[in-house]
Amino acid sequence: MKHWFKRKDYGWGWKPATWQGKLILGLWVIGMYYFYAIANRFSNDLSNTLYQVLHPWTLFTFIIWIICWYTGDHPRWQWEKKK
Repeated sequence: MKHWFKRKDYGWGWKPATWQGKLILGLWVIGMYYFYAIANRFSNDLSNTLYQVLHPWTLFTFIIWIICWYTGDHPRWQWEKKK
């Protein structure tokens, strides 16, 4: 199976390597925006909005982290490109 996410060239983490990875990342961004827009619509100040989106954002980030871990290269700290 081809990895959906590959290890970043600098730092720790992943970047999308296939269309499946780009789709997952796009769905994550849309989900984050959706929860922010809903919370912002029914809130009257920024701190209340951020408090309301804290749990969904944490859940979405944990889910994408798990997906990246199982469908991508295992990350490690890197500070330069491989020669």
